[in-house]
Amino acid sequence: MVHFFASKSALAVSVALFSLAAPVAAAPIVLSLDVSLQYQGDVYSEVEAFDDIETIFTANVLASEDDPFGLPTLFPGLATGDRATFSASYSENNETFPGSLAVESCTFAGVDCSGLASASFEGHVLEQDFFFFEVLIDGGTKRGDTLQFLDIFANDFSFGEAMQDDVTITWRDQAALFTVESATVAEIPLPASVFLLALGLFGLRALRRK
Repeated sequence: MVHFFASKSALAVSVALFSLAAPVAAAPIVLSLDVSLQYQGDVYSEVEAFDDIETIFTANVLASEDDPFGLPTLFPGLATGDRATFSASYSENNETFPGSLAVESCTFAGVDCSGLASASFEGHVLEQDFFFFEVLIDGGTKRGDTLQFLDIFANDFSFGEAMQDDVTITWRDQAALFTVESATVAEIPLPASVFLLALGLFGLRALRRK
């Protein structure tokens, strides 16, 4: 019979070396999030409607249910009360943004929201920034909480503009509001190679004591 390992010590060393040699993902997934949502409508800020003569309408905040103009919504395929989902996976992001998470994958109401982004997740409050798309997802993830998808324009000009007959309507920021119906937050175990390394080191330590 061929003996692959001459001793327990050799076995422990081999396990440790194998774990070091095994490929480890540069950014292992540490958290996943799956949220069921109900769409409540869009909200617009600093809305103004005017024609060539005068301003005919202003509102600091305008909900889509009270919108007299039929302004475009962020998710045109959704009607108030429709269900949607938000799913995302995260890795550690300590190098770029210490204490935050990097977004590895993200889908919100059918829209891909992955890419250059960071997120912080403390308890049941999520804040997720997409710097190049000027989008912010934040809110709670407990049942009944509000989770909002904001399209932010961070300067002094209006973000949105629409025309209706001879009337121009502008608004600054816009958010799609959702109510959380349920959420699953799962912490992902470390890669198997980490456990193999720990097993090998534990074996070496145990043998030294003998």
